[in-house]
Amino acid sequence: GTVCGLVAITPAAGYVTISGAVMIGLGASLCSYLFVTYAKPRLHLDDTLDAFGCHGVSGIWGSIATGLFATSQVNSQVTDNGLLYGGGMHQFLVQIVATLATMVFTGVTCWLIIKGLRLVMPVRVSAREEAVGLDITQHGERIMAR
Repeated sequence: GTVCGLVAITPAAGYVTISGAVMIGLGASLCSYLFVTYAKPRLHLDDTLDAFGCHGVSGIWGSIATGLFATSQVNSQVTDNGLLYGGGMHQFLVQIVATLATMVFTGVTCWLIIKGLRLVMPVRVSAREEAVGLDITQHGERIMAR
């Protein structure tokens, strides 16, 4: 939960009050918990360490939540307060569009990088190596008998 809260507050840092930061942190923990517990198994995602479940989901929530909680009381550069501070839908919609654009850019860029890497090297271990264990097959660790 702590990591999720810190990831989520990063886009909003310098734009939200302490109470807004707490709400963003709580929302991130809840969103990530629900994603990891319910969505990830149903989507059959291979995310052993829940990197996307924690960093991705919490970052998306934090970016969008900035449009809910941003206020000119904290930063005079904020021209339109967030939705929950009486600023209307403008900043909230800006955050949604920016978040979606970032997701598309990142997805396409990662896809291109992976396609390029596949031309010169494997990007995933074999099923046998995964079954044996990566500590043994990739790192050469051996189990010590006692």
